[in-house]
Amino acid sequence: MPTPEEIRELVADYEAARGTPLSPAQRVAAKAAYVFCTASGARYEHVLAVTGQPAPGRFRERLAS
Repeated sequence: MPTPEEIRELVADYEAARGTPLSPAQRVAAKAAYVFCTASGARYEHVLAVTGQPAPGRFRERLAS
């Protein structure tokens, strides 16, 4: 799972490749997508954990930070 810093680097690389920065609305959408994906991963980890199955990944930890 990428860190927030890795996501910022990815967005910066994308902006450089397309030749224009993201608009404020696009930047908000990108952040929201990261939070949504992290929360979804955390939800699945939680289900695994409460059913006694191994919960790979660190989505819950990342979401809490």
